[in-house]
Amino acid sequence: MPEEIESRPADLRLQKKSLLKAGLRAFFVEDRDLIGQVPWFRAFLAGEEVRFYVQGSGVYHLANMGCVSQEVYLVRAPLPPVAPPSIFLCDQTDYLASSQTLGTLLTQAIVQVKQVDSVNLRLQTLPRPAAGGIRLDTELRRRIRQAPVVIADVTPVAVLGGQGLPSSSVCLAAGYALMAKAPHQVRLVNLGRPEASFQNLEHPFSLSKELYLNAAHPQQFATTLVTYLEEVLRRYRLA
Repeated sequence: MPEEIESRPADLRLQKKSLLKAGLRAFFVEDRDLIGQVPWFRAFLAGEEVRFYVQGSGVYHLANMGCVSQEVYLVRAPLPPVAPPSIFLCDQTDYLASSQTLGTLLTQAIVQVKQVDSVNLRLQTLPRPAAGGIRLDTELRRRIRQAPVVIADVTPVAVLGGQGLPSSSVCLAAGYALMAKAPHQVRLVNLGRPEASFQNLEHPFSLSKELYLNAAHPQQFATTLVTYLEEVLRRYRLA
């Protein structure tokens, strides 16, 4: 288990644990009102699978939870087959030039990281339904959660009131990534556009500047991309 997981603060503190045939029954000590506000509990209520690493016992998924009794039931989760780590790109088709460029730069960065660190990486992108926009379904959420790095192309595709609006598909996927992952695992990239109507626009969302990768200079950005990938992968002992 990576040191990053074992050293992080507990998501749920348990007491009076009882081992069952295929799981664990326990009581949590956190305040019920606080539990109701955390992202993993909201995901559980939405029907998403929630997994915990129980120190000294292994990986379990949350089967049932009573906020009044503060009782929780966990079922031992089978370990999935080990797959190569993926860099997940939240791309878009409204302005193909930016996502194609970003995809090319990421592919080149992955090749460079592989050569230097001998780590097997792959690039994943948003699924493209035959009709309609993307859906934040179970499979897409799983891909985003499993990826150690999520890169979102927030290059504007429209202008409204002096603000440059990113693709709605990117906003949906990147918004989930920002909720489900640690801040250092998500980066936003605005490659800019040459049209006069897309100059000097404000971003519609108030987000920390640390979430953005500076793409003002293409050659320097390529180096920044490689450095960022190596730093994140090293935290998970993948580089």
